[in-house]
Amino acid sequence: METVLSPALLFLGIVACTAILAIAADWRIAVLALLTQYLVVGVLLARFVALQVAAVNIIVGAVVCAILYVAARAAEHHPGGEGFITDSARRALVWPPTVNDLLFRAAAVAVIGAGLLGTGLSQAGFEGANITLAPAAWLAAMGLVLVVLGRATFAAGLGLLTLQSGFEVFYSGLDTSPLVLGGLAMVSLLLALAIAYGVGRDLDEGP
Repeated sequence: METVLSPALLFLGIVACTAILAIAADWRIAVLALLTQYLVVGVLLARFVALQVAAVNIIVGAVVCAILYVAARAAEHHPGGEGFITDSARRALVWPPTVNDLLFRAAAVAVIGAGLLGTGLSQAGFEGANITLAPAAWLAAMGLVLVVLGRATFAAGLGLLTLQSGFEVFYSGLDTSPLVLGGLAMVSLLLALAIAYGVGRDLDEGP
């Protein structure tokens, strides 16, 4: 069990989830990848930080994904508009699935990954106080990438939530007080609500 839940393997699970978020063209796959990311982060926090921190992270993640699911589901059945929905043939898309876009996004993930591994981060390892450093740095970096690559409110919102997860992992390793946990959870929930509101505004203001 310890081998299966080793920090290196959990880190690889987080890498896989963020990679799927970067290249997923369907909002259902993106939301599922985000939920899986919260679960993997929760396991990491449960094993190496504190169980209560992991529980809060997983519960908040489930609520966030539920909010996004409801918003995306409603947008999918909207007659049309700017932003998340570009036309009736793309209602379930987070970004237009062209080969060039797919290659560009995959290359961006590879470059960021190589950049992080090429720095002192790879030498920090997964021991002691550094055990959450690599996952936190990866989540933050990939969150920024997703925000930059996002072409609509929903897609950029996935990046913001991933970036927020990076902050949560980092600060949870430093302070597990209820005040900090509550503050981080509140930020995540407010982000999800803002994304849902933004998706609705994109549709309402469409032609």
